[in-house]
Amino acid sequence: LAREMDRTREELEDEISRRRKIERELRKLAETDSLTGLANRRLLLRRGATEFGRSDRYARHLSMIVADLDRFKELNDRFGHAAGDAALVAVARFLASAVRANCDLVARLGGEEFVLLLPETANEGALAMAERLRAGIENMQFAFEGETVSITCSFGVATRTAEDPSFDTLLRRADRAL
Repeated sequence: LAREMDRTREELEDEISRRRKIERELRKLAETDSLTGLANRRLLLRRGATEFGRSDRYARHLSMIVADLDRFKELNDRFGHAAGDAALVAVARFLASAVRANCDLVARLGGEEFVLLLPETANEGALAMAERLRAGIENMQFAFEGETVSITCSFGVATRTAEDPSFDTLLRRADRAL
């Protein structure tokens, strides 16, 4: 009886472990942009609201950078959507490599637009980062079907102020600054 109970307990533990793994995988699918592997809009809005609340509660800096690939439609029209996808992936990797992994968040907002959420970052730091990113993307090139493709990106920066009632307001300000 003791052996059978141990086996039943092991089977139950295995089943719980399997279900937890499935839950983690489902959560990742629900929060990740399938093309770029970045956080998606859903995760950005949730994490943004959390960081906005923390910034407000503790009077800490919170900045945001919105990035939009320039002339993306022209890229798609000239080379096709596969080239557009390659450009999005290249920019996503570059942006992700530029942030603090355990603090900042890079998300694909939609289309060719990305957002960098920068907790504990004042406006000056966000502006400097946006300029570094702009210059880095301007110098990026990737090969597509035998041609060298260059891209550029425009950036908008906003830092939370006392007048911002919500994360959505901060996001709209960064988008307008674009």
